[in-house]
Amino acid sequence: MAQLIGASESSVKRWCDTGRIPSTLTPGGHRKIDVSTLLGFVKSSKYQLVQPEILGIKNASIDHSDSEVTQQIIFDALTSGHIDEAFMHTSLAFIGGQSLPSLLDEVITPVFARIGDEWECGELHVYQERIACRNLSQLLLRLRALITINPHGPMAIGGTLSGDPYELPSLMVELLLLDAGWKANFLGANLPSQSILSAIENLRPELIWVSVSSIDRTVDAFAADMADIWEKAHGIPVIVGGRALNSEVRRNIRASVFCDNMQQMRDCLATLNTSARRLMIEPKDN
Repeated sequence: MAQLIGASESSVKRWCDTGRIPSTLTPGGHRKIDVSTLLGFVKSSKYQLVQPEILGIKNASIDHSDSEVTQQIIFDALTSGHIDEAFMHTSLAFIGGQSLPSLLDEVITPVFARIGDEWECGELHVYQERIACRNLSQLLLRLRALITINPHGPMAIGGTLSGDPYELPSLMVELLLLDAGWKANFLGANLPSQSILSAIENLRPELIWVSVSSIDRTVDAFAADMADIWEKAHGIPVIVGGRALNSEVRRNIRASVFCDNMQQMRDCLATLNTSARRLMIEPKDN
């Protein structure tokens, strides 16, 4: 690690011993640092990766600011089952300065779309598509290690309604919210509307999101579920986004805002955070 970030070995040992860098001791007394922990430290500190090739992954020294190059490397890694390689390159782009909304919009989302397109065209076997999607979910979950979580942030909940099995968009939203300082809770995919209504009542969130990647019923039936959520929210912001939100669907449902990508959602959160933080300080009426 000292060679990787250009620090002294004694400094790294001291950081481990004082708890600045979480580590474990091997039976031989050596300090062992998880790679995700290492990358999280780099992301939150003034240090940079001066010798990324030490990480032992292919093409570690490429320019990760080139989104198309990063896309290709991550796509190849995911479809071949190399989750660690995909995670490392995604992390290198993130800690190298690419914002999370940009990373999600310009790298992760295009990779997700390409996996689906190549499966539909027969260029990927079903098993390859399943492996890639599973690995992409794991990649998003592992990226949490690079984010400083705010335990006192306002609560946000969300998921997808019945007939929509796609988890990845909501995992991206959850990650974006965590990065923005919210306590985000992805409730799950393919949820009955009543389950979301119960979560609103029990968890009392300050933000609700609904991801809409697929609608397998009439627009009227979907709109009825969304109307119930809107009524239950009773003033709580409801953010809706997803590829299935065509003009007809938008006309028939109510939402505080429609977001077409992660950058739009991040911009929206910037306006919501002021009131959300105020609500955390001011006592609420019982």
